[in-house]
Amino acid sequence: MSPAEPATEDATSSADEFVAEFNAATKRARRRYIAVVTLVTAAAVAIFVTIVARGEISHVTSHTASAAPATVTAAPRSQPLTVAWRTDDTTAVGQPFFGGTVVTYSKHTVSGRDARTGSPRWTFTRSDRVLCSVIQESGKTQALYSAKGDCDELTTLDTGTGQRIQERTLDDDGNLVVGTPVVIPDSDALTLATSTLVRTIRMSDGLNGWTYVAPAQCQNLRVVRGSAGVLISQHCTDGDYLLLRDLTAPDKSGENTTDPVKWRIRTAAVVPAAADSFVAVLNPATRQLIRYQPSNGSVVAGETALTPAPSPLRPVLQTPSADGELLWFGETVYALNDHGTRQLWSRGATTLPTFSGPGTATGSDDLTTLAMPTSTGIAILDPTSGAVRESIPLNAPPANSRIITLGSGFLVAASSTTVYK
Repeated sequence: MSPAEPATEDATSSADEFVAEFNAATKRARRRYIAVVTLVTAAAVAIFVTIVARGEISHVTSHTASAAPATVTAAPRSQPLTVAWRTDDTTAVGQPFFGGTVVTYSKHTVSGRDARTGSPRWTFTRSDRVLCSVIQESGKTQALYSAKGDCDELTTLDTGTGQRIQERTLDDDGNLVVGTPVVIPDSDALTLATSTLVRTIRMSDGLNGWTYVAPAQCQNLRVVRGSAGVLISQHCTDGDYLLLRDLTAPDKSGENTTDPVKWRIRTAAVVPAAADSFVAVLNPATRQLIRYQPSNGSVVAGETALTPAPSPLRPVLQTPSADGELLWFGETVYALNDHGTRQLWSRGATTLPTFSGPGTATGSDDLTTLAMPTSTGIAILDPTSGAVRESIPLNAPPANSRIITLGSGFLVAASSTTVYK
């Protein structure tokens, strides 16, 4: 063995020891890395599970339809009428019948039902929220849910299939919808009114239209929407006011300096009644209508008498008619001409009669069939005189029902839903 060999052996031994130590260190580092990754992954999974358990995703169930049901078309009236289907679900407000779908809802669930059979074609459920109202107009369904007592969560659905279009919270620059709003449906926009604000929501996509916020120290009392604008009564610390807001103008902003409020005037306490072919309020003192110029809010001379005298404490409902306006105060419906200067007729009614017919496939209004519930079934009224054209014997519908023509029969829309064919 040469003198150089011990040095080579020492070098080899040192290299082996270095490699062994390196491998050991690498294994320790790898174990630490795996342990850290495992902990991070476990934490991420735990967070995800917590979010799923507490968040929306675990509380939403959606069953959609691949296509809308076949359209229900107008047909001659069935004789006699029989029950096609019934459900304890509440009927959607607005126009609950569209195409071949009737929209109903229960505590947590919105359902799009086949108009012919009543079977659900689609459903949308939020088990952690309670439905305040459901609105159907122009093929879109708006589901307004309550979170902690405030009806401020909105889901927009396609009426035919139940596909989700939009989900949002109804806030706008800090202006929240607090409590339960008054809901005023329309084919273009949904109007929500509370004591502090009035907001429109586009039916097409569920996004905001405009928002009117009551001035400080003021509360909104009653709201009426019509083609002339949105008529709002207010009580403030310095008295009572009445204002007319433009129906579609955007909010006033840096880019838009035009005030969308057409006028705001000081008044006695009044009850908004109409904002279509004429703008009017009920004077609680005289129980007559005061009319205003839509352009500037000036009072039109002469109050319009109503017979019998309406109660100002009763709810007010209104709808345009072929000759003017129908107003409902409590137990009486009044028909007025298109200037609001003359009462055409009146009759007792448990709710505002519904213009709907003759069996339109879209569920949209026309002015040929005026129907109302009675204690013995359904009454078809002559829109020009209020006289009963036809009495249809059925099981007595709920007193506040809306009677909507559907195909060869009727949809009775109320806190329950019944279709006759």
